[in-house]
Amino acid sequence: MDIQIGTPGQSFAVIPGTYVLRTDSAKKCTNIQLILHYNSGSPSTWVYSTAFENDGIHGKNKFEVHESKTAEPFAGGKGFQEKRPDGAVILGKLYTDTIIIGGLSAEKQLFALVTGHYSPLDGILGLQPSNPPSHHNIIHKLVTNQRITSHIFSMYLSPGPDSELYIGGTNKAKYSGAITYIPLMKVGDKRVVLGTVIAHPFSKFTAAMIIDSGIPLIQGPRAFVSNVWGIFGGEACTKEDCGGSGYYTLPCDKEMKITFMFGHHKLKFTQHQLLLGPIPGKDNVCKGAIQAMDKSDGTWLLGAQFMKSVYTVFDMVGSQIGFATPIHLKEAHMAPKSPESSTGTGEIS
Repeated sequence: MDIQIGTPGQSFAVIPGTYVLRTDSAKKCTNIQLILHYNSGSPSTWVYSTAFENDGIHGKNKFEVHESKTAEPFAGGKGFQEKRPDGAVILGKLYTDTIIIGGLSAEKQLFALVTGHYSPLDGILGLQPSNPPSHHNIIHKLVTNQRITSHIFSMYLSPGPDSELYIGGTNKAKYSGAITYIPLMKVGDKRVVLGTVIAHPFSKFTAAMIIDSGIPLIQGPRAFVSNVWGIFGGEACTKEDCGGSGYYTLPCDKEMKITFMFGHHKLKFTQHQLLLGPIPGKDNVCKGAIQAMDKSDGTWLLGAQFMKSVYTVFDMVGSQIGFATPIHLKEAHMAPKSPESSTGTGEIS
């Protein structure tokens, strides 16, 4: 089942692959063919407008606002502009309309019709936590409309086909042990956690970190990331070999360990999570999952590669993020994976 926007509903799929959507009130599970991205790092939901003509978005699903009986310009057609953590700027206009997700209806939900941006996706379902809850956020609207009972959503990112967005609570079948909660802080317009990356007793970096499912890997400040890979003997990777800048390589059989610490709680990552697999045509050379970026504020972005190793809970009213051991890693402790795998033997302490 797709997400629907408008009356009658216009369908938009959500994230490439087959995910499972669960809610605390709709006691059902829905398989969704996904193109629109669930994004915990963006506050706003947006889709492309039919008014946007660009060769880069040819064939994508677009929203025809004039065909919806319930669409209304927000604040007289107020302009929309959002800068993504990766530096991309999204431009458009704000509207309200009915959005249906997993059978739950959010009437007069605020979203943007984009007329200036390119993305490989059809759009973003913005889920960034905020306190007080923002009218941008569909979770808040579903609570206001009494479709769910809690300003909580959780994400289970699996290496297989059973990843899950759970709206309104947590799914105990997807994690083991207790959930460790970390307070969120507001820095500008962002909600961040304060964390420390430890690659060596003499290599520590404490900074604001954003848990962002819209980023595929882990991104950090260039100087420190370079130093981290240097500790383990990593080498800078060419754009041709790695498909972009800021990447590093390491022998695929190299052992490594990096710890992300939040307060007194440690999340330990090994080469199983930090190496993405061999580079084609290179013997025993693997691409690293931590990318160096030029970030003047020193912020880290902990994306999907990080979230595959934790079950993540976003509590908007409690202004906190929770981490637990995902069920697939509980099983992995008994059978360690090869470096080519995106899972491993991470642990939370």
